[in-house]
Amino acid sequence: HHGHKHKHEHDDGHKHQHQHQHHCHHRKKHEHNHHKHDHTHSRRSVADRDRQSKWPMVKVSDAINTMIAHITPLDTCSVSLFESIGLVLAEDVIAQEPHPRFPASVKDGYAVVAKDCPKVLSVASQVTAGDSEEIQLQPGTCARITTGAPVPKGATAVVMVEDTELVSKTDDGKEEKEIKLLCDTVEEGQDIRPIGFDIAVGEKVLEKGQVVHPAELGLIATLGVSTVNVHRRATVGVISTGDELVDATTSANDMKFGQIRDSNRYTLMASMAGIGVDVRDCGVISDKEESLEQEIFRLCQTHDVLITSGGVSMGEKDLIKGTITRLGGTVHFGRVFMKPGKPTTFATIPKKNGKGQTLFFGLPGNPVSCLVTYHLFVRPAIRALQGYANAKHSLHPVELSFTHTSLLVPNITALFLLPLLQKLQRQRPMKRVTLSTSAPQ
Repeated sequence: HHGHKHKHEHDDGHKHQHQHQHHCHHRKKHEHNHHKHDHTHSRRSVADRDRQSKWPMVKVSDAINTMIAHITPLDTCSVSLFESIGLVLAEDVIAQEPHPRFPASVKDGYAVVAKDCPKVLSVASQVTAGDSEEIQLQPGTCARITTGAPVPKGATAVVMVEDTELVSKTDDGKEEKEIKLLCDTVEEGQDIRPIGFDIAVGEKVLEKGQVVHPAELGLIATLGVSTVNVHRRATVGVISTGDELVDATTSANDMKFGQIRDSNRYTLMASMAGIGVDVRDCGVISDKEESLEQEIFRLCQTHDVLITSGGVSMGEKDLIKGTITRLGGTVHFGRVFMKPGKPTTFATIPKKNGKGQTLFFGLPGNPVSCLVTYHLFVRPAIRALQGYANAKHSLHPVELSFTHTSLLVPNITALFLLPLLQKLQRQRPMKRVTLSTSAPQ
């Protein structure tokens, strides 16, 4: 109700100022603790709005450094193997047992005693992967063996099947009785993986700060580790702002004049698929101060990161930065020296009762600007929040040349970069530039 009163008293600036001060003087103790609002901020009329941005322009590198400095990795938790996929290890993974746990054959072939090995050997037994029966091999004999199977006791080498030929069969004709070695020599330890050859006991297999991808998951499973200590999964809310926006599923017949379909929410949410975060669709919020304030405050309580698109530039309905301030948040940068994406905003907003903070990103509404600034700022911030050892982008110097005047590129970011790169190509045949990638490695 207080916000509603504010709005109606904007018609008379003097009256607004007087009643606002009177209200603060007599009801100072009632500060809307659930919002932590600073009611000393008066909401100016459109005629009194700033004509120049009050936010200083910062370099991209400085903006990223500022952003990273205000991010603390999420707390840790213990999860099952499959729950850990896409999350970041909160501690080193140390092998508690060797791998392999027994001497294992590297090839399909025959286990032999390498010392004084004759050319013709009788096939005494067979060993396949998974066999648990231990066999003792005698000199002058061999055991047929498969890849990964345990090497019999007494055997000191494996000869692959391609280096042998059949000499004779058993009486029923179903089994090998004797084979001949075609290789000149047999070396001790040939084609055998000894105990701990791949992983030794006490070896650091994965480091704190590494991401659990499928390969890492398989490695952890090999070690017999059933739970993993990781940084918990970040919750990321995606909001679009603007009275002109309707959902992408809206048919043309249901759209009013001046309305457009919202694409940024879909683009941003798709960009975060598979990066280990819980992405939530928070819908479209109208360009009204009360709606923005209430919704952003509510969403901050249940999200680690909030991303909005639109409302950060100089238009009369660009209300994001003012909303952050009224919610007690701190805008760490509000303009970045880049194009597109100059009005990109990063802020931190405290949760109620002092329970941490929410990282807030106000991205431009232009779809290209929105996606570019997501990759440049939001993605590294999420990595820092997730506990990545290296959250920032890697920079890779590359040589660029073009053999075609046009390229079909299915990536909107590349569509933005392409004109710039083609301009460089026109200026000189070869130009050294630096590209920023979304992957940390």
